[in-house]
Amino acid sequence: MDYLFTNMNFLYNIEIGKNMGISYRPLWLLLVNKGLKKTDLVSLAKISPTTLAKLSKNKSIDGTTLERICAALECQPGDVIEYVPDEK
Repeated sequence: MDYLFTNMNFLYNIEIGKNMGISYRPLWLLLVNKGLKKTDLVSLAKISPTTLAKLSKNKSIDGTTLERICAALECQPGDVIEYVPDEK
């Protein structure tokens, strides 16, 4: 139960900033729903800790990485990313 609370607390504290563009918030929700941690994603999708850091900061990743994440989590790209329009 503590794990779920910790992750839900994390998700509620994600702030959508100005000029964000792409957000990986759906990925974090998907991990929580599957009972996984970010470190599990590293081993399942065979991504580097550097790539995980990029995801955590909503930085861009390449298509191959997105493909590996989708294959590992058995999901579609739309389950991992979302477009957040720039605030004007």
